[in-house]
Amino acid sequence: MAYGIIRVRNLSAGDLKLTEIHNARKYEQMGMKLPDNIDPQRCRDGEHFHESAGDKTISEGVNKYLQLYGITPRKNSVVALEYVVALSGNPKEKEKMNRDPNMLVQFLDDASDWISKRHGNNLVSFSLHGDESNLHAHIVVLPVVEKKVRWKNQKGEGERVENRLCARDYTGGPDLLRKLQDEFHQFVEPYGAKMGVKFYRGTKKEEQLKEYTKKTSHELGLLRQKLDLAKTEAEAKAVKLEIEAKKAEFEIKQGKDGRIVEKHREQQKKDDKWKKGLGFKRGF
Repeated sequence: MAYGIIRVRNLSAGDLKLTEIHNARKYEQMGMKLPDNIDPQRCRDGEHFHESAGDKTISEGVNKYLQLYGITPRKNSVVALEYVVALSGNPKEKEKMNRDPNMLVQFLDDASDWISKRHGNNLVSFSLHGDESNLHAHIVVLPVVEKKVRWKNQKGEGERVENRLCARDYTGGPDLLRKLQDEFHQFVEPYGAKMGVKFYRGTKKEEQLKEYTKKTSHELGLLRQKLDLAKTEAEAKAVKLEIEAKKAEFEIKQGKDGRIVEKHREQQKKDDKWKKGLGFKRGF
């Protein structure tokens, strides 16, 4: 099965330098060892550019936007978001995707435009990497939003609109991240017809757990039937070992995924509290 892949992470000011080193491939320039997963001999396509020709680094691009919007970020606040986008599938599907390299590169360019528009065209940099196992792109944008801010002083009180850095509006909780995956899948689908590949939406964590539970219960049922039909003690013993192994595997998987789902739920509760106004004064 083929999938469109999109990941996003928050970047503080302290993250920008390392992000620049990786995205612009400045390892040797900085006297650093090239990571093992990067193979220059494999590079078929590659480029790195900043939205403004005058910006030499990602940090300069971010600072340009901050000055433009009149924003002074707080210490350790999220100043940018970095998205990574790619297409993936089994060997036959990858062969179809790579049949027209220009189409794949065009998809990544279009994905960059799609992400940029979601962020008010606050694109900082775009990096195309073909020297790793899968052709992909890194897109850095600013999470700037307009916020209504209440004010009060000796002259009166009221509201005004300010530009704020607000990564939470894009990455704050499972619902927003799930919405990102849903919308990205809708964006990816039309490219399947052009490439001769059908793209699927990845299964949600909650659904993965339900499907795995259903599948494992079915497998255990078949093993129990097999145990009932065992003709010798040795055969029955072997089946019992299979059942115990399957139960142990199920418990480990259920515990791991259950904790992930529970963590998502806890985060959602925190976000719901924030939405009720607990974080209003901070504006984040």
